Amino acid sequence: MIIQGRLEGARRRLAQLEYSGILLGFIEHLLATGISRGRVAKIANHLCTIFRNRPFNPSNATIKDN
Repeated sequence: MIIQGRLEGARRRLAQLEYSGILLGFIEHLLATGISRGRVAKIANHLCTIFRNRPFNPSNATIKDN
């Protein structure tokens, strides 16, 4: 399945990033809430791009950080 492949690819890339534990946990949370796998794959790929280009500690982020 194409979507499953995209999701697994994004998971592999997220696992290589500095805050992989938090990011992968967030992806699992999204899947557990019932969001479609395609939507989660899209979000996961966006997270890969964001954290590769502008890494930050998501557990320290606030609304003021936008």
